[in-house]
Amino acid sequence: MSAIKKGSTVSLHYTGKFEDGHMFETTKFKGPVTFRAGYGEILPSIDEELIGMNQGESRSLELSIDQGYPRRDNLIIEVPKEKFGDSNFGYGVGDSIQTIVEDGKKIPAKIVSIQDETITIDCNHPLAGKKLNFDIYVVSVDNEAKTK
Repeated sequence: MSAIKKGSTVSLHYTGKFEDGHMFETTKFKGPVTFRAGYGEILPSIDEELIGMNQGESRSLELSIDQGYPRRDNLIIEVPKEKFGDSNFGYGVGDSIQTIVEDGKKIPAKIVSIQDETITIDCNHPLAGKKLNFDIYVVSVDNEAKTK
């Protein structure tokens, strides 16, 4: 059995819960997630914890806000209403939208306020500012896979 190291292809199951125990996500019903360890393809604090773990091993992690998704004020931005196109703006405060950033990547955002000429959106990760708990289970480790 080989341990996870940087570059390992890892498949794992996880269940994410808020501090109060309410589950926000699980892979239990959709199959494990597969990624390369140590390349920033998953949350860095989880990636770091996986190094040295073996297939069949499980662990519970408690992540502080800074280890998870810290809230960043610079990701709350005012956008001119005209950037949304149609003058019959059909969204409301609290609605989730997709926004396109400079490199063309789509990211989710939440509308936090609507003014006459601007709309304020929050582009922080939906889990930003929350303490998170994860139960992880390593399904498989492949140290022979080619790295990019």
